[in-house]
Amino acid sequence: MSAGERGGVSERGNEGEREGVSERRSAEECLSSEGSRAVGEREIGQGYVRMDEREIGQGYVRKDEREIDQGYVRMDEREIDQGYVRKDERSGDDCGGGKRPSRDTVERGGAGLSADMSDGGGGEEIFDIYDADDRHIGTATRSDAHARGLWHHTFHCWLVRRGEDGRACVLFQRRSRDKDTNPGQYDITAAGHLAAGETVRDAVRELEEELGLRVSLEELTRLGTFREEDEGEAQGVRYIDREVSEVYGCATDWKPAAFRLQREEVAGLYEAEAGALLALMRGETETVLVAGVVLGETGEAVPVEGVRVSRDDFVARDPAYYIRVFEALGVLVES
Repeated sequence: MSAGERGGVSERGNEGEREGVSERRSAEECLSSEGSRAVGEREIGQGYVRMDEREIGQGYVRKDEREIDQGYVRMDEREIDQGYVRKDERSGDDCGGGKRPSRDTVERGGAGLSADMSDGGGGEEIFDIYDADDRHIGTATRSDAHARGLWHHTFHCWLVRRGEDGRACVLFQRRSRDKDTNPGQYDITAAGHLAAGETVRDAVRELEEELGLRVSLEELTRLGTFREEDEGEAQGVRYIDREVSEVYGCATDWKPAAFRLQREEVAGLYEAEAGALLALMRGETETVLVAGVVLGETGEAVPVEGVRVSRDDFVARDPAYYIRVFEALGVLVES
C-alpha cells in the first residue's frame, strides 16, 4: 500500500534529491528568508547567531569553545605542553580510534567499539557519536551517550494537516512517562535516534513504529538541522542529552484518532492550530486548548478535548526552534 493511500501524505520530495519542487521550497524559505531566521538560530542584540553559540565578553563564540588564557579553543581539544590537540587523538596504546565501524560490525555485537563503550551483550541501542564539530569519533550505548553527554544524531518529523477551515493543524505527541528523557512532555509528532551506521532514510521508520504511518523520505520536506543540549533526570537517573537533529515536516489528511500509537513511546497524540501554537511559543498567550487521543488501559485510543497546554509542558528547547517549525508547517498546507 502506498504512503498516499495509508496517510494522505502530500507528494513532496526531499531537498537535494528532488530539486525544483515549489511547494517545498516555500516552506524552506520560511526558515531562511530575510527577517525569518533559520532553525537553529536565536536573536541576540541586533542579529542572529547559531543556537550553538553563546555570549562571552563582547562577542560570541561557540558553546563548544572555552576560554584558555587569551584565546578560545575547542572543548574537544586539550592542552598538551604548549599546544592543543584534539581529545579524540590518542597515543597508540589507547583503545578506540576514529574509524567508523561498519553496520555489520555493530549488528554482530560491536566488535569495533571502544573498550569502555561495549553494550555488555544486553542488546542496548548503539549510537554513532561525534565531536562538537560533528566529526565521527566512535560509538556508544544509548545509556552511555546520555550519561556522558556524547553528541549523537536524531530525526524529527512534524505532521501537519489542513483543518476544515483551511488553517494548518499541527500534530504533536505526549511522550510516554517511561521515557529515559523528558517523560510525559509534549513533543515532536515522531522522532528517534539514529542507530550506529544508519542514515535519516533509515530513521523514517519512526513514523510507522510510533504512529502506524508508512512514508518514504521523498514524501517529507526538510526543514533544517538543529543542535540542542539538555540536562535533567528521568526514572531517577541523571542525563545529559546532546543531539544534532535533522528536522522534517509532512502533510497528512489523518486526524489524531486515525493513528496507531506505540504504547512504549507515545502516551497521546494531539493537535492545535499552528497560529495558536505560534502565539504560545512567542509568549503572547500562556496556554492553548488542544484536542486528540490518549491511550487507554487496554491500548484503545480515547478521545480528549479541551486539554490546556502551556509552553512549559513541551520539551524545553529554544522557542525559536518551535516558532520556525510551526511557521514552516503552516506554509506546507496553507500556501
